[in-house]
Amino acid sequence: MRLRLFIFSSVFLGIAGCTLSSTSYQRPMEPVTIALDEEASAKRLAKAITFPTLSHQDPAQFVGEPFLGLHRYLEEQFPLLYETAEKQIIGEYSLLLKIPGSDATLKPALFMSHLDVVPVEPGTEGDWTHPAFSGEIAGGFIWGRGALDVKNGVLTWHEAAEYLLKEGFQPQRTLYFAFGHDEEVGGKQGNKEIAADLKERHVHLEFVVDEGGFLISGFYPELGDRPVAIISIAEKAYMTVHFTAKGEGGHSSAPPTHTSVGKLASALHKLENNPMPANITEPMALHFKHVAPEMPFFKRLLMGNPHLSAPLLKSFLAKRPKTNALIRTTTALTMFNGGIKENVVPQSAKATVNFRLLPTDTPEDVKKHILETIDDPDISLETGLWTTPPKPADIDGLGYTILSDAIHEIYPDAVVTPFLVTGATDSRYYGEIADNVYRFLGAEVSMEDLKSFHGTNERISIKSYANGIRTAIQILKHSGQ
Repeated sequence: MRLRLFIFSSVFLGIAGCTLSSTSYQRPMEPVTIALDEEASAKRLAKAITFPTLSHQDPAQFVGEPFLGLHRYLEEQFPLLYETAEKQIIGEYSLLLKIPGSDATLKPALFMSHLDVVPVEPGTEGDWTHPAFSGEIAGGFIWGRGALDVKNGVLTWHEAAEYLLKEGFQPQRTLYFAFGHDEEVGGKQGNKEIAADLKERHVHLEFVVDEGGFLISGFYPELGDRPVAIISIAEKAYMTVHFTAKGEGGHSSAPPTHTSVGKLASALHKLENNPMPANITEPMALHFKHVAPEMPFFKRLLMGNPHLSAPLLKSFLAKRPKTNALIRTTTALTMFNGGIKENVVPQSAKATVNFRLLPTDTPEDVKKHILETIDDPDISLETGLWTTPPKPADIDGLGYTILSDAIHEIYPDAVVTPFLVTGATDSRYYGEIADNVYRFLGAEVSMEDLKSFHGTNERISIKSYANGIRTAIQILKHSGQ
């Protein structure tokens, strides 16, 4: 017993000693001051929001003119960029811009955002403080659909490139800008085609920067006013599975013991109650390690040794949906259909379940989990849309270093850290033609504002948006060297 206690104490003290002596991962940079006309930039984003560039689940509802109108508006507002860059229209509504570099031996870099936005949920229009497509500026914020997701990214890269070109910027490295028009419905006609076009021309990219990371204030209360700059180095895969239950139909006055609806409901209930196992994947382990040196002792000890403290971390993170999604493949029951009349027992019932896969899980793992969990031969499965993200990006890669340095030049107190995107982005299409894919935009948002993604009262502060532009200027400047 004493020997065990001695061994445990020795190990604990060793880990604690290593944790306390660990140095910060942050790279101090000389702060950079960039003078911008913040009001003018805010007005340009606000106007861009007024173009209802909507992606609908039903392709028949797509309207192209707002996208073409936005194209014209961008060319009008950023003339030097469009005079300098080579422009391609791909898939009728997506934009690919290329600023040629002077050194052909340097692999290009590509910066992304998307032009399309999601519709406002019917019936919630009156819940908006300012109408979703009004582009109003009020209370220090720019309001409307796309303010965060993600017209602010489209305008940010335009603003940064225009600013640098006015300063006489001539990049050594070729810089591409890809703005898809259908990211919210899978990106198949936009960035998928852009990536295919680049591949056909044998373009191989040094790195890609897409959406999927912000500076977030209040992310860790222990850090006080210091924002956490999450550079997402990986994203979860997207997989939809359609379930069909068969059963005996007939009149509801003499129903079978188990109807198709009942069978399916029981199977889905089992799935919800039996989630896939939690796992601290490498992107999240790196996240904890990078944050740990900035934290108080106990949190530093816990986060600085994520594989040893995995049980505690998983228990803590599993308590909330947002953090639970970081440590497991999630199961979301999204659609259920069965029956044609209230007094008719249907012969079949259908449901759709959406899974978001950790980098360590595969579609085969998900199917095996489903079959073992529901254990019902009367229910058949059909795989719908699924995506394969690129491999996790290298935190020692050039792109990560550039992003980190640019962040610290504009936000000296920021805690820069790798992260995992729980959603899917169009950057998945570039895995074959890029050394590394990162996901980051330089605006600072609060935990409260994050709730408005795809929701009500989407907004971004004028100051945060301007600092995002400043960060983008530094990213492009460093990337062009």
